[in-house]
Amino acid sequence: MSKGRRRKSRPRGAIALAAIVAASAGALIICALIIHAERKLSTLVLGGLGEAFPTKIYSAPLIIQEGSFISPHRLMRRLDRLGYQTVPAPEHPGEFSWQDPVFTIYLRGFDLPHIKEKPRLVSLDLGDQNQWRLHESNDGEAFQVALDPLLLTDVSGAEKIRRDPAEWRDFPQYLIRAVISAEDKRFFDHWGVDPKALLRASWRNIKNPGHLQGGSTITQQLAKNLLLTPKRTLWRKLAEAALSVYLELRLSKEEILTLYLNHIYLGQDGATSVTGVKAAAELYFGKPLPALTTSEAALLAGLIRSPYRYNPFRDPEESLKRRRHILRLMRQNGYLTGGQERLHDQEPLRLRQ
Repeated sequence: MSKGRRRKSRPRGAIALAAIVAASAGALIICALIIHAERKLSTLVLGGLGEAFPTKIYSAPLIIQEGSFISPHRLMRRLDRLGYQTVPAPEHPGEFSWQDPVFTIYLRGFDLPHIKEKPRLVSLDLGDQNQWRLHESNDGEAFQVALDPLLLTDVSGAEKIRRDPAEWRDFPQYLIRAVISAEDKRFFDHWGVDPKALLRASWRNIKNPGHLQGGSTITQQLAKNLLLTPKRTLWRKLAEAALSVYLELRLSKEEILTLYLNHIYLGQDGATSVTGVKAAAELYFGKPLPALTTSEAALLAGLIRSPYRYNPFRDPEESLKRRRHILRLMRQNGYLTGGQERLHDQEPLRLRQ
């Protein structure tokens, strides 16, 4: 026998026991994460659209009838407060022109229990009698025109969060494409975690240590914002990846993106945090989502990276640079042609007054 001491081999039973303990611990952790996720998802209202929506107080719609009189100045002021844009010839909802004595307005339309107004192009001619004559675009009579109710105030609650509900059908396709181009171009192809994006981000971080980039997918961002804390730890990143895969198994891509677009933080209105693209569209442009232009959608998508840095009220120049970058990404991803990219890039910045 060798005089040296022999290393004792670990019994196979001990190895098997350690493996069972590790597997059991992993299973318990996964179960705990799933229970946590389900409890959070169950608190969401409106079919999973979001949570903590503010109470909004609106004025009555402004009704203009055939033969009535409202001063052009008052009508112009109302259109400005509603976020209607002045253009030479209205072609889209939310646009108007004033060529004395004729207002041409492309109504956005709305649907209230006691009154409805469809999107349509109308003409209001003041004439010589100081009474409005109303016409639709097809020269038919329009005996009554109703402008949207005006938002007077909203009560955001103790948390000071403004979040307006929106459903999948409310999001314009160009807004979805802008957000995907900005944040996760392979969103519809991965299962919550994108290995290609992680490798690409890691390589860029090695090459440029001073300009760190993340490889988080939209699903990972949703898991972090909705289910976890922003604290950067290895445990949180592992939990984030696990919850992202679970969300992909639990929800459809449309449901995940709807939750994301309803919860993403996009800026401040005084002391109130503005979250979700619908509230942000109202804050920055005074518009409902369907009335956004492609360039405005690109600006909102660009805000996700840094709502403070790219805030168009604070720094319009930096915001336009970011918008140009998102439009370029949309062209590279096949959502825009070169001509469309240049056209949208030239659109002036029209912010809510």
